[in-house]
Amino acid sequence: MESAQIVSSRRLWGLGRICAVAAVAAVAILSRGSVIHAQVSLDICGCTNNPASLGDVDAANLTAAQQQVMTRGFRTLDIKLPPDGVLVFDSLNLRFAANESCCLTVTFTRSVANSPATLLVKGNVTIPSSVNLQLSGEQGTDANSNVLGTGGRGGPGGFRGNDGAYQLVNFATIGGTGLGPGGGAGATTSHDVGGFVTGFGAAGTFVGATDLLPLIGGSGGGGGASTSNAPGCAGGGGGGGGGALLIAANGTIQLDGTITADGGRFGSLGGAATCSSYGGPGSGGAVRLLAYTIQGAGNIYARGGQAAAGPAGVNGAIRLEALNNTLTVGATTPLATRAPGPGPIVNVITPTVAITSVGGQPVPSPPQGGVGIVDLVLPIPGSTSVALTTSGVPTGTTVNVTVKPRVGGAPVTTPVTLTSCDPNGVCLASVSFDLAAGAYFVEARATFQTP
Repeated sequence: MESAQIVSSRRLWGLGRICAVAAVAAVAILSRGSVIHAQVSLDICGCTNNPASLGDVDAANLTAAQQQVMTRGFRTLDIKLPPDGVLVFDSLNLRFAANESCCLTVTFTRSVANSPATLLVKGNVTIPSSVNLQLSGEQGTDANSNVLGTGGRGGPGGFRGNDGAYQLVNFATIGGTGLGPGGGAGATTSHDVGGFVTGFGAAGTFVGATDLLPLIGGSGGGGGASTSNAPGCAGGGGGGGGGALLIAANGTIQLDGTITADGGRFGSLGGAATCSSYGGPGSGGAVRLLAYTIQGAGNIYARGGQAAAGPAGVNGAIRLEALNNTLTVGATTPLATRAPGPGPIVNVITPTVAITSVGGQPVPSPPQGGVGIVDLVLPIPGSTSVALTTSGVPTGTTVNVTVKPRVGGAPVTTPVTLTSCDPNGVCLASVSFDLAAGAYFVEARATFQTP
């Protein structure tokens, strides 16, 4: 008997619009014409009294306790993110050691829930020149005559690209749609036929609120097509979406190095453009900095990934919030939005949307579909129920539940309106899909406007 594999991906999409400026600077004008700036003590990071701090971190001289979270190599530093992605520091200096002469690449090991990286700092943050914080999505893998291209993983908080089709391997013609709310569509034609129109997986698109509340990463690119069962007709993989990073500091963020949250590039076709096509690039991710002062000569990037044909991946978003901000306007790609003072770290409301079961089987928490792991295997294809629960989402909100075939077809979205809510605001809902045998990603998204 054939089995239908369900790859479930659970994610929150409550795009609320609550924004309050938490930073205050009072100005008093005296009769003699002098101006006094009375600075109010700020807890921008919301972490002043947090006992879980890793202390004063000097990347060139880590303590034994800090080495449990931060792994140092020659010119490399990897930061292991906890499940919620949040780490607290007294101060953070990401400098390279004297024996390295120059350069330090800082990476982040994804949490099991693939949460955005959130660094809360009670004092100052220093990112020196020749230091790069790297949160980019992985490139889609190249196909060849033996294997199809697979989707690249997103950066922390970003979404995976999807796989290419290869009729000799996965029996599919159409590439898979990238994960995330703006995932690029899979290719349907070979590159020679589709060219710059449809002969490649579509690029991922960044979908997020301008205030980056909630903070989410970029979406993945679509996989390439396979229009023949001849050897070598394998589609490339889609690039992963750029990751998401928030740094909130009560002091100064001195940025002379680089923060990079680009989308992953395309995966190449298997060698025959007459019967296969490239994968699409991932979109850029999101970077949000909050501090009393943001300054320096560095750069921040959240660019869409490189495309083999057609448009590149869509840029992500960058937001800078500080009382004093002298970072050059042209130092960011895309151009950063700016606020005159730090706002809240998270929404005042904290909505959740979770897929709880598929086909009557409970979804593991957290699900691992977003990194390509199969969460559930159903015994038979056919009519399949998807149950979900929400909290903090208003009654009457429409939740869009989307099933994306790993390869071989277009996504199917079924809307459901939340009606069965208890007095605590917890809502339950379910929808059904008619699924053929195969592997699928399941996503749920609720979008609503707060007063």
